[in-house]
Amino acid sequence: MGVETRIGRGVPDLTNRGYQVLFRPNESNRCPGCGHGQWVVGRVTAECFFCGTALPLADAKWSGSEGLTHRFEPIPTLVETTDWSERRRQERKPGKGRRIRLLVDGVQQSFRVQNISSGGAMIEGLEKLVSATSVELIAPGGEIVPVEIRWTGDGVAGLQFAKPVPVDSLAKQPKG
Repeated sequence: MGVETRIGRGVPDLTNRGYQVLFRPNESNRCPGCGHGQWVVGRVTAECFFCGTALPLADAKWSGSEGLTHRFEPIPTLVETTDWSERRRQERKPGKGRRIRLLVDGVQQSFRVQNISSGGAMIEGLEKLVSATSVELIAPGGEIVPVEIRWTGDGVAGLQFAKPVPVDSLAKQPKG
């Protein structure tokens, strides 16, 4: 049942018509027809990409003199408030003379640690890693953990461990 206007009556008062499903920008919207969440958003309505169900925009307003107006709320930007210099999930600890043992193309080598977390490390000795095709960490207890070289520069390299390694146990490794 649709809302109709008749000549001479003007714009209908929609405030008393009950519950109405609306598309709300900047929120997660699920289609009442198919349950998907992909939308084609216009000035007045949003249409489900999959089934074509159209929903009116919650912030589209009709005013008699101005016609249809639309106002999006500003989207909060995370870039201005996020400190991108620190992106690690785990706490970073200073090296303090720690060394880690790596298998670089199957050959065991020792590297001095500048800082370390359970997910990775910054190590010195980049020249030993330049042409490496395979790098693995020898964890305490002899477990082998695959390592990915994430970045290099100024004689140091950033490593990411394939799985978390207890940082305190790495401090107990012998030098060599």
